[in-house]
Amino acid sequence: MADLAAISGLVLMQGGLTSKAYVFYYPAILVYSLVFPTGVSAALTASVLAFVITRGIGDGLDERILAARLLTLAATAELCSAFSIRKNQSSRILDSNVPTPFAGIAPGKLRPLGK
Repeated sequence: MADLAAISGLVLMQGGLTSKAYVFYYPAILVYSLVFPTGVSAALTASVLAFVITRGIGDGLDERILAARLLTLAATAELCSAFSIRKNQSSRILDSNVPTPFAGIAPGKLRPLGK
């Protein structure tokens, strides 16, 4: 959350969304969409999108540019979150199918090799 506040402060200090500082939102969104659960990621993305909408309208940003920025920020969050979910599902499936060296052998029934 502190990183989003720092980026928002940088955007405001540089003259709003007409500056190029807004691009720092993309790596921040990418990281927390991969790290945090979907609900937290959605809340953080919504706060970024709300800031971009209010500042974009307040700064008189062209509607097409504002729409493109909103769409790409939301798409970044969605794609990274979907990747994270898919990766977690795949690792759970792989972990559940890993055979153990002693599968099917009852405890206490192991015998030394060669006997």
